Amino acid sequence: MTIPPLRTRKPTGRIPFPLVLLEGGEGSGKTYAQLALSADPRIKEAFHIDLGEGSADEYATLGTYRVVEHNGTIEDILGQVRAVKAHAVEQMAADPSAVVALTIDSVTALWSMLSDEARATAKARGKEDPTMALWNKAKMKWRAVIDELMTFPGVCVVTARGHEVAEVLNGKPTTDKVWKVQAQKDLVFDVNVIVRFVGHQQAHLVKARSLRSELAIPEGRTLKMPGFTLADLIFDRMGCGTEPTQVREVVPLADTDGVHVNDVKVALMGAVTGADPMCADPRAVAAERWGAFVAEHGEHDFYPVPVVEQLIQGVAA
Repeated sequence: MTIPPLRTRKPTGRIPFPLVLLEGGEGSGKTYAQLALSADPRIKEAFHIDLGEGSADEYATLGTYRVVEHNGTIEDILGQVRAVKAHAVEQMAADPSAVVALTIDSVTALWSMLSDEARATAKARGKEDPTMALWNKAKMKWRAVIDELMTFPGVCVVTARGHEVAEVLNGKPTTDKVWKVQAQKDLVFDVNVIVRFVGHQQAHLVKARSLRSELAIPEGRTLKMPGFTLADLIFDRMGCGTEPTQVREVVPLADTDGVHVNDVKVALMGAVTGADPMCADPRAVAAERWGAFVAEHGEHDFYPVPVVEQLIQGVAA
């Protein structure tokens, strides 16, 4: 085994531009807080993408944001996010102090659209629930958007719906309540900051990736923020703009091998069962298809995603 040379660098100590999540119930002030950010003089330009909310125009008096148009497809939404990002890169190159803001309202609608697409495809194939391959496809589309937002060269703020739901243990609901954000489950890990609106314009800081002591949140609790504004949180409290700032650096983890053999077998079994719920011996059918698959592609620990998708789709057909 050849060991590659060690590659290291010193940390810059710079504050990354934040990806902020505003979450909470309907009418709690998320969109208001989001669009009011564009009025702050430290924001040079602000762009807003409305996804399923239809409120972009009525808040025009709050600031100087521009509404980004799209046709409702994930391809065009992603394309417009990349267009705003490219514009922000140009602005930063021309003036390193220029801060561009991108706001999206809401990513709940984005994940709902991708989830509905997966369910509709499953239904068209005669299945009640989406297969792992369909969910993976939905998550890949979601990931493409989130990856662009995480590395946006400026301030990025997204909204999502949040509410209390019954806690589920061992598949059964309990009388205890837990808070749930309506979006793809990894979102709360991907953002730098989470602000929860528990009532009308009653903001609580849930998460802030910062070394500043005033933003330290006690374990299991939230930090009340009376008179909350995004400009105060981002620029004054977190220090973005007053201290050296940089674009958040995230190196994509590239899985060049593909899907592990165990996951392929699980997906195959699920596809066989879903394709024919009345099958007398689904294990035998799956074993037969697996044998043909291995005969064609060989025995490996990992298989390319397109090859796995072809296998699963072949069962559905």
